[in-house]
Amino acid sequence: MDIENEKISGRQLGRIVFFDYFGISSLVLPGILAGLVGMDGFFALIAGSLAGYVLLFGVSKYLVQGEEAFGERLRKQMGNTFTAVFCLTAFAASVFGASFGLRLGGQIIYEYLGKTLPVGVMLALLCALCVYGVCGGVESRGRMYELLTVFIILPVLVLFVIAAFDVCPDHWLGITSTQPGRFLLASYIVFGTFMGTVGVPMFSESLSDGEKGVSAWKRAYLWNVLVNLALFLLLAGIFQIPTLRELKMPALTLTSLVKVPGEFLERQDALLSGVWLIALFAFIENRVFEAGWCLGQLSGRLRTRTKVRKGCFAAVGFLVWLIGSGMYFRNYFAEWLTQAYLYVIVPLLVFFIVIAGIFGTVGRDRRKKTVAICLVLCMSFFLTGCGQSQIEERAYPLALAVRPEKDGLYSFTFSFEDVNPSEQGLYHNEDTTVVAEGYPQAFYRFQSMQASVLDDSHVQALLLSEELLTDRDFLDSFYHFFVNEHHFSWNTSVYLTYEDTPKPKELKKHTGGRLGTYLHEMASSDTQQKTSHVPTLGELYKDWNNRNDALLLPVLGKRDAPEVSEYVLLYASRPIGSLTVDQARLFALRHGQLREFLFKPDPQNETVWLLRRIRLVRELSEPLARRGIWEVTLQADAFVENRAAYGEKEKQRMQQLAEKRLLLLLQEMDEQVARMGVSEPVKSHLTDVRINFID
Repeated sequence: MDIENEKISGRQLGRIVFFDYFGISSLVLPGILAGLVGMDGFFALIAGSLAGYVLLFGVSKYLVQGEEAFGERLRKQMGNTFTAVFCLTAFAASVFGASFGLRLGGQIIYEYLGKTLPVGVMLALLCALCVYGVCGGVESRGRMYELLTVFIILPVLVLFVIAAFDVCPDHWLGITSTQPGRFLLASYIVFGTFMGTVGVPMFSESLSDGEKGVSAWKRAYLWNVLVNLALFLLLAGIFQIPTLRELKMPALTLTSLVKVPGEFLERQDALLSGVWLIALFAFIENRVFEAGWCLGQLSGRLRTRTKVRKGCFAAVGFLVWLIGSGMYFRNYFAEWLTQAYLYVIVPLLVFFIVIAGIFGTVGRDRRKKTVAICLVLCMSFFLTGCGQSQIEERAYPLALAVRPEKDGLYSFTFSFEDVNPSEQGLYHNEDTTVVAEGYPQAFYRFQSMQASVLDDSHVQALLLSEELLTDRDFLDSFYHFFVNEHHFSWNTSVYLTYEDTPKPKELKKHTGGRLGTYLHEMASSDTQQKTSHVPTLGELYKDWNNRNDALLLPVLGKRDAPEVSEYVLLYASRPIGSLTVDQARLFALRHGQLREFLFKPDPQNETVWLLRRIRLVRELSEPLARRGIWEVTLQADAFVENRAAYGEKEKQRMQQLAEKRLLLLLQEMDEQVARMGVSEPVKSHLTDVRINFID
């Protein structure tokens, strides 16, 4: 194919279409489906996608360009009036889609990339870049998205693989329990999200091979469906449905929750937010192209006059900016337009496609691909800057300690890292205590007191007074500010403190002036844990919403150097008792949270066994199956020093002794937890321990 013949290959069309579908569906569908039908959203996604594929099958014949273009074929088959009404409806759908995507883009910019950025200006910049890209020709866009595919898909796949290790399949239970009406509505919303299918034939004039384009289109659609199904299962298995319903864009929340191994990427959420922003950019760009195409068909001059074509795209971009800004700043306006789209525009488009199917089967300025890529990269660099506040005007606390005070007030101590003398003037670094009625007030009061912009997204450790676990009003306000206003990171480590726990100032002295970093590293220092033995703020929020899990919170002891002295057991988001460090270790083993475990099978013998490849095997059997309780067998491989010196009979005796001893310890742990008030914290009953003696 000639590199400048204003044609794209079928593969390039597939890339454009995939980003189009993926950008919008992966952001909005999981939360909407969870809110409407819970876990049945998985099946609603399948049903709506099947309906969308039927629509794709009916529209795909128009992508294969014959002697006449798509618009001319419609006029010949259906007449000028029908074509004009169809173009008006498709124009309205495209403008709404672009405006909705622009609104989501504004939310990503504000909530994940920088709260001090002027959102109105950024929305205008996005629109201007979309118009510029569309005016540059479809060929440059096709090549750009073909090049960006690896850089977009690879981070998403890595995210999925890492997140899969945190999935709990038990959270997928509770399906097929939705009213048919709500299920049909959820499926219809999925179908409406994929209505970009109607605009794909508008690329027919720029497609070098229609048959290959149709094949690539179908593959892109099916891959998008598979990605969305996998994403929904990941989100439901990690957050659970009650929490998933509360999240605005759960896919982006997942990016801040997942921990990338190696600690080399502290803000992977910003990187992956950029990935979704580029996908949204492709979605908006396609909608602008389709709306401009419709305007050109209505004027009849799109193909003959370049200036008219550019004017159409510019007019569409300006209209999208106006409507998108209104939707961003006025939620009721966005809701009203969304209802109009779902219940007026989508049925009209389907009606036109059905009528067209019944009655028949029916230049551009060149821009170098490097220009388009540089524009996108420049926009990304601009978005990740400090915005209107310079670095010396910002405050980056890495630890926050919260304690209750008298008269319903709370003290919030913001702890900063000590820096080199040569760097002291770069940004605010003095520890500050603010007394306020809640964190929202403390956040704004800090900024007024210090004349600095407080950036709490870098907080690595949160020290909560144990008394606050029973203060429901405080926690409700704190979690609301955390989720809805996007403060803190989901990976912030959480510790508890007692009255006799040293103050943050004393703890900081014994951590080299790096309290936040020290506590965060301490949380991930235990290599025997599959997951951190210190829960994160995101895990606490999930427990607050779901209220069906048991969670251990570490307590910092009396020593000046930070050290975990015991654990508080949280069940249904309420503290019910405390465990020693050794008991907490057994609790983690009992729930499959350890990679390795050291213990002495015989108290009279100093031989220490190392258990590895620890796994829980679960099965349902009577009579516990009637109560929905799993029978659990713990299996592990044992490594013992000088194991070759033991005979076969001695090995068997030691193996039986170890299994009996460990089963007894774990059952005693279950009984102790049951006495605290958690009879079935994970709906399972430990029945056996199997240890494989490794030579």
